[in-house]
Amino acid sequence: MYFRRITSPLEINHLVKWFWVLETNALFEYVGTADTCPELIFSFKGNASSVLIGQSSTTRHFHIDGGVGMIGIVFQPGALYRLTGIPGYLFNNKCQDPQEIFGKRGKEIDGKIANAVDTGERIQLLSDFVLQQQSLLNKDDTFLTSASLLEENPWCANLAVLASSLHLSPRQFERRFKTSTGMSPILFSRIARFKKSLLQAEEKLSDIAYNCGYFDQSHFIRDFKQFYGLRPNQYFSGKIAGAELISSRPA
Repeated sequence: MYFRRITSPLEINHLVKWFWVLETNALFEYVGTADTCPELIFSFKGNASSVLIGQSSTTRHFHIDGGVGMIGIVFQPGALYRLTGIPGYLFNNKCQDPQEIFGKRGKEIDGKIANAVDTGERIQLLSDFVLQQQSLLNKDDTFLTSASLLEENPWCANLAVLASSLHLSPRQFERRFKTSTGMSPILFSRIARFKKSLLQAEEKLSDIAYNCGYFDQSHFIRDFKQFYGLRPNQYFSGKIAGAELISSRPA
């Protein structure tokens, strides 16, 4: 199996976190974690269908047939609302046909990706697609910044301060944040903190819990099980199929 994450171009990195490419000749199954980031996936080899996967508060099970090649866009939290005008919560825990969301443009980009000669061309096509979608709407980018702050420092951000900085009440902030990202600020922060824990290299669970701002180790284990369906010691054992799809960093 070949898997690689690729940093997004500068002109779209406020909307796209990274791209990834997967090619495999063998049957492959893995458990996806809860995630604050939606993904748009296209196939360029084999019979896999293109799919838009919304942000998720639960684990997700994926079955990948052999002989496939796929490329995915991992969006920044809130980017789908910016690109489609559709409230983020309508994407929660859903898998949808991109053509249902993007219409004719979705069908066109699907065909172009299938006919592209290499990864570089596919990334350029997808980058142009994102920029074109952005130009069609005039949605507020404010909550992309708020989501980014919560994602980077999920255990430190003060929601009242964030709301005040935007001249909003806490209730107004929560409502607009959920429209943008699909999640309440509290749930978003919990999942973001859990995702941070997946990248920790410490051997002791107590150290990981401390570094990620959990109250204690039991709090960390409870969240980990909720958002991944496994205990953290199972994940950090290195024996979980597909773990490299979760923990690898973009090149």
